[in-house]
Amino acid sequence: MQPGKDLSELYDTFWLLKQVEGSTQDLSHVVIYIDHHGINFSTPSYSVKYASFNTTPDRAEVFTPYVKGGIRRAALTFQDQQVANAFENALQKIASYETKQGNLIFYEKDRQPLFVLNPIQSTGIENRRWRIASIVAMLPSGG
Repeated sequence: MQPGKDLSELYDTFWLLKQVEGSTQDLSHVVIYIDHHGINFSTPSYSVKYASFNTTPDRAEVFTPYVKGGIRRAALTFQDQQVANAFENALQKIASYETKQGNLIFYEKDRQPLFVLNPIQSTGIENRRWRIASIVAMLPSGG
């Protein structure tokens, strides 16, 4: 595994953005989801997907942002865009990452933290992703 380029150990995990370099905004509503396609940045009003480090190891490719809720959320969306821009800038500088005291911390080359994520803990079976372990063929009864 190459730190900062291969996030396979973190696939299918959800995180709250605790801090990001270059932003002083409230981050309590920002959810980061890591999957095998990339990193997803989401707020109640704004969402953007960044390409996987596996496909673009030297930079994170930005997919078209999606604004949720239309014009009535324009002010909130602008703030979310600012946080997303700071997050995107931090992604470009990642040299390594580690888990420390339950947090996921991404660092630049000089080991300065770029952003810190807190895990989202599910308490029930809802809001979880599941993988099919096996399929049992059901044969018609009777016969």
